Amino acid sequence: MPFNLLKIYDICKSDEALLQQLQDWRLVPSYRNCPSCENPMKLLPNKEDGWMWRCKNKIVKRKQSPKECGKMIRFRTGTFFARSHLSYFQGIKYFLNFLN
Repeated sequence: MPFNLLKIYDICKSDEALLQQLQDWRLVPSYRNCPSCENPMKLLPNKEDGWMWRCKNKIVKRKQSPKECGKMIRFRTGTFFARSHLSYFQGIKYFLNFLN
């Protein structure tokens, strides 16, 4: 399906729309499990990358009160953008050139 400027605008008009499209194209994961506690992580807004995976699950250790796992993973880790210095918008432009 060829992309036109209107479609590209719709994709890039908000962070949420861009994230959804990246997930639809499978360039970024739609879920991630915590490497520390194996529970699902949440995708939260972050100033550096736009998003950050963070584990907010409670861990109960013996004879201690529950504490938040708190493990954080950069959004780019394990994705098409992992070793790139491109912004997401630049990466999308690069990717869309291959689609046309």
